[in-house]
Amino acid sequence: MTAIEVDHAPVEPAYGYRIDYEGRSVVLSGDTRISDNLVRAAAGVDLLVHEVASPETFVRAGVNPERAKSVVAHHVTPEQAGEVFERTKPRLAIYSHIVLPTATADDLVPASRKTYNGPLEVGEDLMVIEVGKDVIVRRPSLAKP
Repeated sequence: MTAIEVDHAPVEPAYGYRIDYEGRSVVLSGDTRISDNLVRAAAGVDLLVHEVASPETFVRAGVNPERAKSVVAHHVTPEQAGEVFERTKPRLAIYSHIVLPTATADDLVPASRKTYNGPLEVGEDLMVIEVGKDVIVRRPSLAKP
C-alpha cells in the first residue's frame, strides 16, 4: 500500500492510497480536488475509486449557495472526475464518498460522460468489486419483506 498526497486544502495533509497485490492495482482517491499526484499514481490501474461532489444536489437540498460553493471547491465535480478518469484510463472507475449522498447516477454519470466514455459505476452500500482477470461488480440483492 502506498500513500498518495492529494489536494484537499485547507485540510493538510490529505491522502489517497494505492494498493498493489499480485499484479492488480486499486487506487482510492480520498477527499481531493484534481490532483496530479493522484493521476500519476492511478494511471492504468484496474480500479479507481474516486470521490465526487455534485453541485446540483446542493441546490436541490436548499444548501446556502456560499456554503455549497465552499464544499464543492474542496472536491471534484462529475465533469472534473471524468477528466481524471480519461487521463488515468482505469479498467473500472467508480464513485464513492458522494457529496451529498442524495446524488443519483443521473446527477453524476452524464456530466462525467462529457470527457470519459470508459467503464463507470456509482458506488452503493454493500457493493462488492472483485479485481482479478476481470473487474466484476456485484450489487447487493435486496430481500423483499
